[in-house]
Amino acid sequence: MKRFRLLKATSLLLLTMVVAGIILDEVRTRIRRHYGDRYQRDVADFREQAAAYRRPMLFGAPLDDNAAAWYQQSFPHFSTESVRQLGDVIRGGFSQYSETATAAIEGICAEADSPRVGSALRCSRCDWGLSPDTTTLEHPLQARVLGQCLAMLGYREAFHGRRRAAFRRYFASLAFACDVGRGDDVMTLIGMISADGALRAIAELVVSIDDDRAALDDVLRQLSQFEGSLPIGRSALLRDRLLADKLALNRTNSWRMLTHWQLGTRRNLLTQMTDLATSLQTNDQSARLDEIERQATTNHENARTARERLFAETTDLERYVALLKSTSQMVRVFRAVQTVIVLQVWRMEHHRYPATEEELGQPLDRFGIKYESAKNGDRYKLIDLHPWNAKFAVLIEHPSRRVEN
Repeated sequence: MKRFRLLKATSLLLLTMVVAGIILDEVRTRIRRHYGDRYQRDVADFREQAAAYRRPMLFGAPLDDNAAAWYQQSFPHFSTESVRQLGDVIRGGFSQYSETATAAIEGICAEADSPRVGSALRCSRCDWGLSPDTTTLEHPLQARVLGQCLAMLGYREAFHGRRRAAFRRYFASLAFACDVGRGDDVMTLIGMISADGALRAIAELVVSIDDDRAALDDVLRQLSQFEGSLPIGRSALLRDRLLADKLALNRTNSWRMLTHWQLGTRRNLLTQMTDLATSLQTNDQSARLDEIERQATTNHENARTARERLFAETTDLERYVALLKSTSQMVRVFRAVQTVIVLQVWRMEHHRYPATEEELGQPLDRFGIKYESAKNGDRYKLIDLHPWNAKFAVLIEHPSRRVEN
């Protein structure tokens, strides 16, 4: 009788274990299927957003084509041998164009005036085909050179007194910055560098205009059209989150590890950063960014287990924070240049610059910018309230020290 009871108990235990194993396998399968389906939906949404991207069309009749294809054809035609010298031209601005530009630089930048680049700028869309399966841009240095060359061509026009043509070139450089900024993090940084150069070039030319209100109004109108198209890093963050999701699905044999990633802090922070990138375009988000940075640092320091270290290697949160800080500064430069145009119009009407931003009627603190004017109203500074380095706190100064020197 005792043997029978023991055999029965053993059989029930084995049956329970088998049933539990079947249930656990079913749960594991459903979890992987759930996250796999969500990954496929996220990829489809990402590609749909990339295809829906549009920027201002300021360069002739729109062309129903993909600008990325034209840029890719153009990049190999740029040399990177004189990148440093080209940088000197950009830093010198149009006022020093005759001193910094050379025949070699003109030759390097000839492609920026080609039909390939012209067609790219006329295209109504720009889709780099970015996905978790694609690599970064094949010609990153050449892409940076193109952005600088477009600005340099504007310097040439401004130096010869052709202001309208110069603004057109600067907006072309800004348009390229927006286009290339729809790629991964490397492409986004190239876009930010190009945007910064184009915006500062626009500001330099704007402050030289003291007799043409219509021209200033037109420049402000065109510049404002770029709101919402700037290279803010959102595409890069979305793409890297998808890449991490894919790696979690393919490399983690344990459903616990997969669930740990999907519901964990790192993925949540990456999602917050993606949302923050969009918010940065409309308001100062420094406090929120500082809090995300604090959480990212804490999460990195607490990555002790093999599972946590795997996810830490997959998603470099500190690098993403640095990308968003660059985005913040670039957006503040954009807002500062808009303010420069308003200031120049105000000066034309009052023959001096306003003493305060209240007098100007511009609430700049919402963008993380502070306005300072000299007592006699002949100069001003636009200051970054949250600079990544105190040395670069002054966004725009007029007259610039470069001009004074």
